[in-house]
Amino acid sequence: MNKVINYDTEVTEFEPLSEMAGKERMEHIIILNGASNQKMSNDINYQFHQNSNFNYLTGFQEADSILILETIPNKPHPQFKSVLFVQPYEGPQSEMWTGFRAGVDDAKDLTGIDEVHDINSLTEYLDKNYIGKKCRIWGNFMPGQITNFDLHSKYLHRFVSSAIKSGVEIFPLKNFLTENRVVKSDSEVEAIRKDWI
Repeated sequence: MNKVINYDTEVTEFEPLSEMAGKERMEHIIILNGASNQKMSNDINYQFHQNSNFNYLTGFQEADSILILETIPNKPHPQFKSVLFVQPYEGPQSEMWTGFRAGVDDAKDLTGIDEVHDINSLTEYLDKNYIGKKCRIWGNFMPGQITNFDLHSKYLHRFVSSAIKSGVEIFPLKNFLTENRVVKSDSEVEAIRKDWI
């Protein structure tokens, strides 16, 4: 273990990056579900409200999307890329029922996220990149923490189960994100101040 002296006279121990210590590198992946539409009756939805953590990280206001933040192999931590999986654009005729959908191309332009894919390719993406790999997965996968159960059961449940069986470590995300959202940059403080005025 190396020691680093903080100028606040605090001594902290830390382990060097895996690759510097001659160990196998550990990658990290954060998986976060967007909210679903909530139905008032069979054919009427309540006004849509995005999952607040998902909204904070993406600004994307569509239902049933999934955000992945992942470290980039062979690049120093904490460099990462963001990947958004969205519902496909089905043309103007479906918008009367589903509301506006950006689809893959427009979602990338709207959000500035590194990569955007059709959500139907998510399972293949996760299996290819993370099953059997040395990584830690961060997400809200425990009962009572899942923010969009239908989305989770359709796209994530099998992957999470397979990842656990293959020895991948799973860590809860909710408290970690909530604690980090408390810290605000000067520009965030200014934006909040404008909203309240």
